[in-house]
Amino acid sequence: MPTSEDHALYYQLMFSENKAVTLLIDPNGGTIIDASLGACQYYGYSLSELTAMSIFDINTMSKAEIAAEMQRAKEKFKTHFDFRHRLASGEVRDVEVYSNPIPMDGQKFLYSVIHDITARKQVEEALKEAVASQNAILAAIPDLMFELDQRGRYLNLWARNPNELACSKAELLGRTVSEMLPTDAADQVMSALREADEKGQSHGQQIQLTTADGELWFELSTSLKDGVSSPHRFIMLSHNITKRKHMEAKLRYLSFHDPLTGLYNRNVLEQQLNDEIHRAVRYNHALSIFMLDIDHFKPINDTYGHGIGDTVLRSFATVLESSIRKTDYATRYGGEEFVVILPETSPPKAEELAERLRNQVAEYSIPIEDDEELNITTSIGVSTFPEHGKSWEDLLNAADSAMYAAKDGGRNCVRVAKNTI
Repeated sequence: MPTSEDHALYYQLMFSENKAVTLLIDPNGGTIIDASLGACQYYGYSLSELTAMSIFDINTMSKAEIAAEMQRAKEKFKTHFDFRHRLASGEVRDVEVYSNPIPMDGQKFLYSVIHDITARKQVEEALKEAVASQNAILAAIPDLMFELDQRGRYLNLWARNPNELACSKAELLGRTVSEMLPTDAADQVMSALREADEKGQSHGQQIQLTTADGELWFELSTSLKDGVSSPHRFIMLSHNITKRKHMEAKLRYLSFHDPLTGLYNRNVLEQQLNDEIHRAVRYNHALSIFMLDIDHFKPINDTYGHGIGDTVLRSFATVLESSIRKTDYATRYGGEEFVVILPETSPPKAEELAERLRNQVAEYSIPIEDDEELNITTSIGVSTFPEHGKSWEDLLNAADSAMYAAKDGGRNCVRVAKNTI
């Protein structure tokens, strides 16, 4: 059996010579009964100073806050409490307190072991701040973001709009781009990874994918992930450029087409006519053109307004396109004037086609407001290369002169240009 001398030795080892931070506390009033050497060194007080204090002189938390922490510990089955203790210097430190009741001289006291966790708390707070900053950055990025390895395997992804993904996150993770994307798109992604592996970054590759939001275009920006050993990993941003691609397509369309009628515009007319003249010379083919003007178009605008005038122009273009051959080119020359290019078409055939077109226009009724319909006619001038001109400008001028001859001849008729050779 341990003697009283043994107990005294145990107690001396537990407190007087113990370098751990330990306190013996009266649970009834919080008085500090004894403190270890480590506690005196940690708190910066002498033993006599500490034993003249209450634990509440050290704990900066209110009694209500302490009670709440004890309740949280109980609910979470924690074996310690998280408190904040003030040192003699005035510095406040975060601590974990492990307390157990021990009997002594017929009374129960709390034997408390204190661990300083200030550094750990600071690291945890810094980590929380870093995570919060990262989450804020990710939330602010509208693009899809992927982490991939050198084989194009999806390691992680972040999607503000999951509908932009080609497949769900669960389907993509662990699979390669070659397995999950169309061949053309997968090739572009792998090209971006190879370039980033070589140069550290890559920009500008574009891919088209079928998604829940429809057919979408994306532009890729890829960077080699720093501090990662082989195999290398990459961060890839996938920016939705669908609206930009649609705008580019619209601008390309408008660079070749008339916005009102959808026919080719004057720029295409001049280039195409010049190209067809070169082909006609090279292969010794005939080439003809029509120049058409809607008869009495100004009175239509004056009577019904420009809105109805636009309807007439669009309807005329519809008749024109449906009447010509697939090899012909219908263009809007300007205002109510139109030009049709007819490759490999002799003068007699061109005049025949012009008469057929004139009849179709005259027979077409254009519905306008209040169930009213308009019937229009057209005057057509025909010219042929090389009989009526050797350049595209001469050919247009010859057709224009023939068209005005048709107007002077009473309108709603066809006239062929006079030979210049």
